[in-house]
Amino acid sequence: MNNNLKIIIIEPSTLVTTGLTSILAECEDFEIIFCCDNLLTGISKVKQLIPDILIINPDMLDLMNRRMIRTSLELPDHTALVGMATTYIDSHSRKNFDGIIDIYDSPQQIIQKQFAAIQNHVENPDSSESYKLSERENEILVSVAKGLPNKEIAEMLNISVNTVISHRKNIQKKTGIKSVSGLTVYALLNNLINQSEVG
Repeated sequence: MNNNLKIIIIEPSTLVTTGLTSILAECEDFEIIFCCDNLLTGISKVKQLIPDILIINPDMLDLMNRRMIRTSLELPDHTALVGMATTYIDSHSRKNFDGIIDIYDSPQQIIQKQFAAIQNHVENPDSSESYKLSERENEILVSVAKGLPNKEIAEMLNISVNTVISHRKNIQKKTGIKSVSGLTVYALLNNLINQSEVG
């Protein structure tokens, strides 16, 4: 039984994946447990294999903030999230990850960045519990995504409009999403609603 850090790589470029795998295989502290070029396949393997590090190309994730990435990918709490930057990534997007590998990094830098990402994740935990929506918040999120106004949501759930507004603020704080369209996308990504239900 080894205690190597288990790594999953989700990267559309075979060339990048091959190079990254070759570099990380040189370090006896790492074990590449799965590689793929498809987000859905990769996420199912993350759930099944529970890696210590997930390396993923940020271009595969759209424009989600870190909390949404972790929630949408259903990452285990202990898994560090590392971006494999093959194109320019702005400073705001870089904050979505525990670490970023740049296409121009040397092998030593790539290895060091894995350890730094684990350390960063431990020092700055992004606990999924603190960002998980409550059952009531999910109900309100679904109603918002369906296009219902606050007053109708309040009447439907038998709560005050102020309570609806308070829940919406909590949803925005937890997800980091302020727009109705962004919340709708979040609801769709998390299978809370179907495309046909969007108002």
